[in-house]
Amino acid sequence: MLVLRLSLERTWKAVVVMCACLFLAACTKPVSIRKPFEVSRAGEVVSAQFTVRRSGGYSFSLMFVKAPVFEDIKKQQIIWGGPYKDGIGIDMNIRIIRDGVLMLNQNVRTVGTSWGQGFYWGSRHINASARVVHTLGLPPGDYVVEMRTLRETPEFRDIETFAEFSYDDPKV
Repeated sequence: MLVLRLSLERTWKAVVVMCACLFLAACTKPVSIRKPFEVSRAGEVVSAQFTVRRSGGYSFSLMFVKAPVFEDIKKQQIIWGGPYKDGIGIDMNIRIIRDGVLMLNQNVRTVGTSWGQGFYWGSRHINASARVVHTLGLPPGDYVVEMRTLRETPEFRDIETFAEFSYDDPKV
């Protein structure tokens, strides 16, 4: 009887600990922020603030919204490029500040697209092609990220674009 009681107490404690771990894991949702971004004009800026609770990989990307008609998508793909074609480059500056200290301030030229992604913006479902601007491992802290276009890219004038700041774990 005593053995059964101890066994039940251990089981109960294990269940409580597992529930607490599950609750804590659910409370630490990975970062995933999307914002509209006009990439066709020089000097356009998009920024986001977020907190990293656990170290990991983060991706800063551009999401090009696909046209609803296949013929138009083929025209867009010439501009965006793909995994093996650069397309039209976009010159950008990316700044990352962690806990008030500048961590990265780098000019980059983004080219090609690497994957497709669907997401909701309000009640609208969007299909997009994604272009990486920068990936980086980030330790815990409070962050401000800013992406700025450095020159005009009129080829993107009629292509709706979003900036995405998100947790990126390629092992998952």
